[in-house]
Amino acid sequence: YVFSVKEVLAPPAKVAISRVSAGRKKLTVKWAAAPRAKAYQVAVRKAGGKWKTYNVSSRKKSFTKLKSKTKYSVKVRGYFKTKSGAKRYGKWSSVRKVVVK
Repeated sequence: YVFSVKEVLAPPAKVAISRVSAGRKKLTVKWAAAPRAKAYQVAVRKAGGKWKTYNVSSRKKSFTKLKSKTKYSVKVRGYFKTKSGAKRYGKWSSVRKVVVK
């Protein structure tokens, strides 16, 4: 007999953004650790634009060289890699908006 075993793992919990701070042409996002997440994906966009994602292993991400007096939106989600190499993503956090100085 040949059996196929498929990994069934719960996705990481939803991430909660703890702080979004805007500086002069820069933006910093901090979030709380999510259970089961080994790394995080941070998405940022200019008002009305497309989301650009970044993979980070820490719980903080800074964006520099942004446009002044422009509204940006950010969101975060956790993920981990399974033994087979596939990535298992959690739900996106709620979107936070901030105006860069």
